[in-house]
Amino acid sequence: MSGEGGLTAMDELEERRLAIIRPYLLPVDEHGNPRSAIEAARQFGVDIEQLERFRQLTPTQRLQHLEAMMEFVVTARASLERQKGQEKRAKEQARLRQNTAPARRA
Repeated sequence: MSGEGGLTAMDELEERRLAIIRPYLLPVDEHGNPRSAIEAARQFGVDIEQLERFRQLTPTQRLQHLEAMMEFVVTARASLERQKGQEKRAKEQARLRQNTAPARRA
């Protein structure tokens, strides 16, 4: 039930997980220098510039931006569905033509 040093399997798993994410949680870098939360977020992969641009917008402008993005997503999905439908119809027509083509004589 308990592993090395009295740790349970869950404790050991948590320690391994923390070892992976610890560099992003600590407020200092590998040299002991203070690290900002923004720098930590950047290193984790967060697009800080995008967040800063978004914060400059008013709430109304943010909603308008999000609505435009949603409209794009809906339009793109509809376009993909139409394209899939066209491809399906083209395959079906090709199959029908192949089945109705007269047999060739040798």
